[in-house]
Amino acid sequence: MSPASRRWFWSGVVVALGVTAAGAGTAVAGIMQAGRVETTVEDYFAAVADGRAADALALGAIPNGDRSYLTQDVLDAQRDIGRISGVDVGTVTRSGSAASVDVSYRVSTGAASFDVRDTVHLDKHGWRWRMAAVAAPVSVTADTAADRVALAGTALPVKPVLMFPGSLPLETNSELLTVFREQTVARFAASGPVDVVIGVSADGQTAIAAALDAAVAACLGPANADPTCPTTVQGVRFVPGSMTGSPTQPPSVAGVTYGVLPDPSGRILASGNFQAQVQWKQLNFNNVAETKTDALTLSYKATVPAVDPIRVLWGS
Repeated sequence: MSPASRRWFWSGVVVALGVTAAGAGTAVAGIMQAGRVETTVEDYFAAVADGRAADALALGAIPNGDRSYLTQDVLDAQRDIGRISGVDVGTVTRSGSAASVDVSYRVSTGAASFDVRDTVHLDKHGWRWRMAAVAAPVSVTADTAADRVALAGTALPVKPVLMFPGSLPLETNSELLTVFREQTVARFAASGPVDVVIGVSADGQTAIAAALDAAVAACLGPANADPTCPTTVQGVRFVPGSMTGSPTQPPSVAGVTYGVLPDPSGRILASGNFQAQVQWKQLNFNNVAETKTDALTLSYKATVPAVDPIRVLWGS
């Protein structure tokens, strides 16, 4: 072999060795990246956020418990309620082949968004880290409107169930009611049951205010005979059923305070004041009825069943 040929030969060997070393380095870097605790956590929450149920379940152990909610359909329902974004992997605490990782993310429900903080646990298997649990056990309770609330389209479970982290797919069967989403999140580090908090929806408030306006107008009409109408003032000896007139500031204008009563049916309590120009009869000290006319502020309380059509029932 001539000197020139030898130079070309050894140049090729050096290049080949360089390529081999670079490939080996890339492979080692990939293994090191895959072996990071943070990588497993990032991959898991990315799968949940993207709606890839099978990929999330493949990254660790499925705990004992009711697995019926660990489906693609339920994860899709969770994402319809609230989308996960901005996942941030925080402090990693290692102890031998175990690790715990603080994680935070943002849930956007359409109407609002809020931050969630959680802690997940991992175990090392060979050079890889795997989630110690790929689902969180969740107990769901409802002190109000329990008969109106469903989890993923079914009645609230009486025992804990396994769920993916994030918003629980809770819905009500009444358009007058809504679920407060910030309190209904599945977390790995939850310390107790998830209490479903129910309120009156924005559409419900609008509809009930309109129904209150109509009911107040009916109470002040000439043909009213409902003894439960809010047409009295404390300390005044009204002749029952004698008040007539018209509202000058109905409930929808004056403002209504809403609440949900603590019973399974989710009855709504509405209360407030309204102003009206009215005429009525009241008894004087001689028990003789006298006609009076004035502008009055009247108070009311009413219950509204969480069903259509809307009915206003005076009194609480």
